[in-house]
Amino acid sequence: MSRKIFDTFIEDVEAVTDTLALNPEDLLKYLQSKYFRYFSPATFQHIFKSLWRVTFKSTDPRSEANRAANLEVLKLTYSKQRAQLGALVSAERDWFSDVSFNESTLQVTTNFFREYHEVFKTLTDAVRTPIEAFANQSLDNYASCWFMGDSPESHMAEVMKRVVNGEMLSGDTFSLLSSTLEDTDAIRELHKIGITAYFCSSSYDAADIRFRDMIAPFLQAYLKDEFEDFLQQFEACNNGQVLGRRRASPDHQSLGESLAARYPEIDLTRYPNFLRSL
Repeated sequence: MSRKIFDTFIEDVEAVTDTLALNPEDLLKYLQSKYFRYFSPATFQHIFKSLWRVTFKSTDPRSEANRAANLEVLKLTYSKQRAQLGALVSAERDWFSDVSFNESTLQVTTNFFREYHEVFKTLTDAVRTPIEAFANQSLDNYASCWFMGDSPESHMAEVMKRVVNGEMLSGDTFSLLSSTLEDTDAIRELHKIGITAYFCSSSYDAADIRFRDMIAPFLQAYLKDEFEDFLQQFEACNNGQVLGRRRASPDHQSLGESLAARYPEIDLTRYPNFLRSL
C-alpha cells in the first residue's frame, strides 16, 4: 500500500474521531464499514505499522494532537487481526520496539499494553527498560503497569504487599485498574486491595475517599469471600480514622444492605463490631 493511501486513511480518521468523540463502538462501526471489510491481510499489516509509528514514535505537533485518537484506531485495528498482527510484532520485534518515551507516548503505550498485554512480552528491552523505570517511580505507576508481571494476579499480589507496608494507590489508579482487570481473576485481589487500603486510612478524609472510590462502586461485584474479608478486617480494626468518621455509619449500612441482598447466609452476629457501626 502506498504512503498516499495511509495519509488519506489517517486524515479521515482524525476528522471522524472528533465527530464520534472517540466512542469505540461507533468508531469500530465506521472503520468496519468504510475500511476494514475491504482490507487484505497485507493492508492490515501496513496500516497497523503506520499507526504504530504515529502513535508511539512520532513526536511532531500533529502526532501529539492526535495521539489519543490514533491509539483508539490502533487498538481497533489490532483487535480485528489479533493473531496475525501479534505474529507480525513478534517477527519484527526490533522495529516495533523502536518507540519514543515522553509523557504522552508513555500514557498511550501503557494503555495499549494493558489491553493487549501479550504484545509487551514480545518486545525488546528498548521498550521494557523505560517502562520498568516508569513503573518504579510510584505505586500508582507500578500498579498501572500490571502487564509487566508474570500474570495480572501475581502483579496485584505484589501491589497488595506494598499497600500492607504503607504505600497507597490513588482513586484514579484504582478506577483504571478496575476497568482493565474486570475480565481477569485479578479483579478479586484488587477488591481486597481496596478493602485493605480503606482500613489503613490515616485520616477521616482519606477513609471517606477510599470507601467512596475503592469499595462503594464495586459492592455489586463483590463475591462472598470479599464481603467476609471486609468483615474480618473490620473486627480486627482499631483505626479511629476509619471507625470514628461521620460517614462511617451510612457507608457501612450501604455495604450491609448489599451483603444482605446478595449473601443472606452470612451471619452478621459473628461480626459484632460491624453491627455496632451501623
